[in-house]
Amino acid sequence: MKSLIDEKNKITSRGSSASKRMFTLIIIIISSILTIFYIDNVFKINSLMRDIHSISKETQKVRDENTLLRMEINKLTSLERISRIAEEKLGLIRSDKTPILINKKDTTNK
Repeated sequence: MKSLIDEKNKITSRGSSASKRMFTLIIIIISSILTIFYIDNVFKINSLMRDIHSISKETQKVRDENTLLRMEINKLTSLERISRIAEEKLGLIRSDKTPILINKKDTTNK
């Protein structure tokens, strides 16, 4: 009788040992999968950070270029420059007289 109980305890302890091994194996597999996902995410984040840095540099270059172009537009459309070109190249002269506006009366409405 005692040998049957001992045999049953051995079988139970073997099953318990096998379930512990299975549990440990499952934990190791889950940990490995999570580690792989974590490492993959770290690589993706690093890649995105490089992209963000590159785009930020490009954006700053475009802003600087826009600033230079606005300065060039202001220089080219300045009244002094336009007056100088009108006088030198087109032979126009600046008049001291005040311009007079003559309104045309609409004769078709009468």
